[in-house]
Amino acid sequence: MAEKTIEELKHDALTDFLAKRKKEIKERKEAELKAGFLNPLGEGTSYEEFQAEVTKSKKSIAEYCKGNLEKDTIAWIENEINLIK
Repeated sequence: MAEKTIEELKHDALTDFLAKRKKEIKERKEAELKAGFLNPLGEGTSYEEFQAEVTKSKKSIAEYCKGNLEKDTIAWIENEINLIK
């Protein structure tokens, strides 16, 4: 079997790294959901995912985030989501 080129080794390392990060992000989101709060600022969390969780909770964004994020951060998120709509 021929040895891999530098490019192939780099590609393999990057592929492994990305797969590991994807798994870590998925596990973090699952843990947050289990705990009852999906952090909209967490890596890999989209506003769409966040909005779906807020809708499921039947709370406003402020109510959903209360106790988990600072008031200024909540206001910023509310503004960002309103701009997207």
